Amino acid sequence: IVRGFILVLADDVEIDGLMIDVLGNRPAGITVEVTQRTVIRNNTVFNGTNAGIEVFESDDTLVTNNTVHDNAREGVRLLEAFDAEVIDNVSDDNGGNGIAVFEGANNLVRSNTVRRNLMNGINVCFDTRLNRVDRNTATGRGLAGIAICDGATESAVTKNRAFNKQIDPLDESDGTGTAGTDSLWRNNTCGTSNPTGLCRVVRRVRSSSSSQ
Repeated sequence: IVRGFILVLADDVEIDGLMIDVLGNRPAGITVEVTQRTVIRNNTVFNGTNAGIEVFESDDTLVTNNTVHDNAREGVRLLEAFDAEVIDNVSDDNGGNGIAVFEGANNLVRSNTVRRNLMNGINVCFDTRLNRVDRNTATGRGLAGIAICDGATESAVTKNRAFNKQIDPLDESDGTGTAGTDSLWRNNTCGTSNPTGLCRVVRRVRSSSSSQ
């Protein structure tokens, strides 16, 4: 077990198979900063006062098969990241968003399980474009299962399941896409939709009993 945090400042680094107890330190449990081609896989990150994993101003980062839980802010946060892939992770019980994409472009969030996070399950926000949110399951106690903010443009949201406490998918962007948004929404399943038309609405499941 690693007690503290890991900061990556070099290209072509792989972090694999660690259990990281952040012990309340301010940096994220794993921070990737101004790098290329970093791989973060098979790690467990918990107990931080910031994000579990943060990718900052970096290109071509792969974040896969990690478990992040009980961090004070995001489970996984991309900030000014480009061409990152966040795939097959579990993000539970964090104090912010389960997975957040803030600024940057061309990032992929796919096949993640996101549960019981205090804010949104998956949040694409601020000055960001051409991001894909695909085949994720977002359930829990927070705001929206999947939230696209007004500053996010040309997002594609496909084949997700979103059942959150207040709103399931929410898209505040404005354009010529699905339901008057600037995003493409296809083949999603939800309990509610704002605006209507983002998903196929089915009976809301209780997040406390969801195992997805």
